[in-house]
Amino acid sequence: MINKLVKESEYFIAWLLYWLCSAIGAVTLGTVIGDVVGAILGAEGVDLHKSKLISNGLAMLGGITVSYVMFRIFVAMMIVKKVEARTTPSNQPDAGNSQ
Repeated sequence: MINKLVKESEYFIAWLLYWLCSAIGAVTLGTVIGDVVGAILGAEGVDLHKSKLISNGLAMLGGITVSYVMFRIFVAMMIVKKVEARTTPSNQPDAGNSQ
């Protein structure tokens, strides 16, 4: 049987941490962006409906950005490093070089 390079539990932990950090970061950044943009547009006299639409759109783009950055961080930190550590030549058995 072939051993997996990354266990299912390691994937789950990486996904759970990614999801939590991404959700919290996206909500926080989205709220800040929405509030700032809404205040600026409201001060300029932009219609409330248009202001909500623009604020929500920019907040969503901010949330998507946070999600992508968190995905890259957690995959690199929790998955790629483990795979690299488990596939380095020092961890693999010698292929017939026993002298």
